[in-house]
Amino acid sequence: MKLFIFRHEIAVDRENFDDMDDSQRPLTEKGIKRARKSSFVFKKLVGEVDYIYTSPYLRALQTALPYKDLFESAHFSEEKWLTPGSNPEKVLEALKELSDKKILLFSHEPLVGLLASYLLSAKTHNFINFKKGTFLHLEFPFGVRPGEAYLNWMITSGTVKKLKA
Repeated sequence: MKLFIFRHEIAVDRENFDDMDDSQRPLTEKGIKRARKSSFVFKKLVGEVDYIYTSPYLRALQTALPYKDLFESAHFSEEKWLTPGSNPEKVLEALKELSDKKILLFSHEPLVGLLASYLLSAKTHNFINFKKGTFLHLEFPFGVRPGEAYLNWMITSGTVKKLKA
């Protein structure tokens, strides 16, 4: 499996959504532009993908939509197991049958950091800092199990800004 884990782009501040459901907090204009640019950079780096899974929270969905448009043949689905309060075990359970596929996941902290840490070390504490718009690439050469992932690369939104799409 080639797994790409993305943290959503910049969203509207929580303070502006005190009385609203946090799951409906949208991306800012800057976040939308950055998601679009990162999708082109990502496609240059990896080519085609098989599956795109996103949290149903609006900000993750808005980050994923430019990728859906670029990867038209990829299966696209919103999944509750990618919401902020989910856990790495649920994600791994959902993906275990896709061991020979290229998969994109769009989610939130703390889940993205916990998931990457769990897949790399089999530990359930977070040791990877995902800033908004960061994505990383993991591979599983010996099977899709906790602690069996290899980190190929990690790209921050600041690096994406410097790359040509």
